[in-house]
Amino acid sequence: MRTRLLALGLAIAGLLSAALAALAVWRRMGREAADASTEPFAPPITVASPSSKTLPDDLEPHPTGMFAALGRFDYRYRRLLPILGLALMIGLNVWAGQAGGRLIQGGWVIEGSEEQRAAELLADRFGAQATTMLVIFEDPTGDAASAEFQQLVAESLEPIAGDPLVDEITTYADSPVEMLLSEDGTKTLAVVTLTEDEEEAVEGAADLAAKVDAPAGVTTHVTGIPQLYHEFNAEIEADLVQAEIISLPIALAILLAVFGTLVGAVLPLLVAGLALLSAFAVISLLAGVIDVSIFVTNLGTMIGLALAIDYALFMVSRFREELRHHSVEIAIERMMGSVGRAVAVSGVAVAIGLASLIVFEAAALRSMGIGGVITVVLTLLFALTALPATLAMLGPRVNRLRIPLPAPLRLVEDDT
Repeated sequence: MRTRLLALGLAIAGLLSAALAALAVWRRMGREAADASTEPFAPPITVASPSSKTLPDDLEPHPTGMFAALGRFDYRYRRLLPILGLALMIGLNVWAGQAGGRLIQGGWVIEGSEEQRAAELLADRFGAQATTMLVIFEDPTGDAASAEFQQLVAESLEPIAGDPLVDEITTYADSPVEMLLSEDGTKTLAVVTLTEDEEEAVEGAADLAAKVDAPAGVTTHVTGIPQLYHEFNAEIEADLVQAEIISLPIALAILLAVFGTLVGAVLPLLVAGLALLSAFAVISLLAGVIDVSIFVTNLGTMIGLALAIDYALFMVSRFREELRHHSVEIAIERMMGSVGRAVAVSGVAVAIGLASLIVFEAAALRSMGIGGVITVVLTLLFALTALPATLAMLGPRVNRLRIPLPAPLRLVEDDT
């Protein structure tokens, strides 16, 4: 109970932090707009040319503050930071390919919980252990205990009997116990004990199931924990591919409608790609040390894609706005001093909320919290370094490759 209350408290704290950060940014933007509208000698804001500055480049005052200083750092090393970001992503993936661990299928059972007692009961009554495959045969004549039907069962299981993954096969003919025969006598159960651990058993479950030679006219079902986890994995992979196929084109279309240029629209997707590939590599490396659930990939994809596009959208938009009145260097500093700070605060708030999952006892939930925090941190890293550096290199070229959109489809009016 105390663990749940602590997790709830951390989640609420994260939400409150995000709300306060959004309120602070909103109020700051309101004050800036009010100051701009009441300043008696304010320059007009309809200047369209990026080269039209209020002051020469060498006379423009530099913004102050920690994030403005980070913007100066990004501008100074604008050619190096994107290369370092790409090298970091590639290096992490190469390292993960050599030393990465395997994501686990389970991790949901808490030691001493009712769920664990239920799993032990299933294992005791039905042999449903983590490394056991179950094959159910249904006799159409209604006599599954007969010698003739048991002979069919043995012939059906013969193709997998010599498989290295199979340790032992127990049928009703070998051990005529009640657990291997249904109450009405129409179905019989074969228990296939596997030699490998749970993770290896899951990988081989599909191949073993395909080798079972079902007799003609006999209904056969292959189940068990390895088979169930294998089907879960297949669904997860299919869902990830489907999500990417559907979400990425939609995101690109929205970004094109916002920016009106192909260069500006692609930048958020590049940040998302760098962040997600790096996060998955770190998660794989972490899986070699602790138990990490396979569902972390789903969580990381959702969070990383959303945050990367969201943060990059704000930063690119603010950079283009600042570029209308300032040099590239000052535009980067002003962007980082305002939107960059808001992005950092928002990312910290999201990370705090996800960190609340770490206090749960289930290994799967803990790993989701850790994986989520890793994804957020790497998204922030690339959004606050590689993205501003890339914008600094592009400068006015961020408005290149315009997309001629009809007026009703433009989400933002652009006079650049």
